[in-house]
Amino acid sequence: MKNIFYLAFLLLTLIISSCGTYAYKSVSAKTPLLSKQNDFVGQLSLGGSGGEIYAAYAPINYLGLSLSYAAMKINRDSSLSSYGRNFKDFEIAAIPFYAYEEMRFEMPLGIGYTRSTGLNNSLASFSPYFRSFFQPTIGYHWDNFELAGFMRVTSIDYYYSKWGVDTRYEPGIMLRGGSELIKVMLQMRYDYGSNYSYTTAANLGLYERVEYLPFHISFGANITLNFNKEKTE
Repeated sequence: MKNIFYLAFLLLTLIISSCGTYAYKSVSAKTPLLSKQNDFVGQLSLGGSGGEIYAAYAPINYLGLSLSYAAMKINRDSSLSSYGRNFKDFEIAAIPFYAYEEMRFEMPLGIGYTRSTGLNNSLASFSPYFRSFFQPTIGYHWDNFELAGFMRVTSIDYYYSKWGVDTRYEPGIMLRGGSELIKVMLQMRYDYGSNYSYTTAANLGLYERVEYLPFHISFGANITLNFNKEKTE
């Protein structure tokens, strides 16, 4: 019953996020929990931004790099309306990190570009945007379980001039469980923000603004590897 409830909630989130002026689609906050040089983390997940693929690698101690791509395609035909939307998001980040025993400290800093297209690209709700973010994270790692708390802060620069720049705050938690190599991930995030407090968009009418979902959830599969070559005598 719980699994059915969670699935229904996710489907509802996907449907709502595709309607009206929900131009901003939050991607999953990345929490690789790196610990040392040559750590690699890969992740496949599903959330409000559709399907996501993510990879992080630490070429040296205390610094990782990551890339991610998210995409969603929605089509609907009915007697009243017909529309289609294609959503794509690209993200790149640097990840300073520090590990102490089971504890993990990370500060991903990155940029992303999001583009939405549809049958009527003149609509403001299909406007692309550029975003930059930072995300202080504290986590714990054990062989079969990981957890983390984070605060992702994102500045969204909309190409649609009336929307201007907005800032979103997403505190959340991440849970991963399974084997040392492969784990199942669940992530939940709350969303609030400036709502154009410092831009001309603050004067827009209620139905002219971008709307935001107050809560995001995503789940997926996570793989963790280390490519250190062990020397043998």
